[in-house]
Amino acid sequence: LPQGCGTGGETPQLYVVPSASYQRLAVAYLDFRSRAMSEAGAPGDRRRPRSEAGEGCEEGEQPAARVARREEQAPPPPAADAEESGEKEHFFEVCYSCLGYRDDAMQEVGRFQAMCNNLAPEDIALWGVNVQQWVDTMNFGIEMNARFLQQLPTPDVCGAQLDEREEMAVYRVPLGHRVASRNASKVRTTLRQFVRDWAVEGQAEREATYTPLIEALGRHLPAPPQGSRAKKPRVLCPGSGLGRLPFDLARLGYAAQGNEFSYHMILGSH
Repeated sequence: LPQGCGTGGETPQLYVVPSASYQRLAVAYLDFRSRAMSEAGAPGDRRRPRSEAGEGCEEGEQPAARVARREEQAPPPPAADAEESGEKEHFFEVCYSCLGYRDDAMQEVGRFQAMCNNLAPEDIALWGVNVQQWVDTMNFGIEMNARFLQQLPTPDVCGAQLDEREEMAVYRVPLGHRVASRNASKVRTTLRQFVRDWAVEGQAEREATYTPLIEALGRHLPAPPQGSRAKKPRVLCPGSGLGRLPFDLARLGYAAQGNEFSYHMILGSH
């Protein structure tokens, strides 16, 4: 805004408004302006005079007909509302896939156990595996994973604005809801990513992938010494997954920020 156009002549501050909110504001303003001009009578407006039957009616038109005419002429809802609704729907689906992991994984184990039961005793002996012991071990691991995944859903990371009822909805799967197979698969991918990025079992892979990146960054953009008041170099990590690389860079003295698209990964790194 030009200097001096704020209240009292001071320069107003600049605020960044989300695109969806801006579109709704713009549509509301244009609708208000159009109605104001119609009621005041814009230059060159040759509308027929209003009837005594009701304000805004065409000549001889009843108020009920006027309401129906306005409804027919009403513009469609802004696209921003549809986008926000789609964002919410996708976010809920991701949360429900985390909460529904136990049922999905138990079905997989049940199918595997049924296949093993159809094997001949000679085949099982050749395999050399105690099937029941293996199933019990898998069930225990599934239960631990399910308890962990139940802690991930939170309304804090949703890209759309949620009301109080919607915030509580992320913690409980609706009755009869079926998790899409693509989301169930992403939950397992997230678990494997946790092993790679944060578990002891993933240490070797982290050293093979992250360490060369960190060493190269140190050569081209060294971090200030620990305790120094020098400005920290800023580093952006696109596709940061569960945030291990930005975490390690921040510990080394960088101003690191992660960027991630997947809600499964964002919930895991929150």
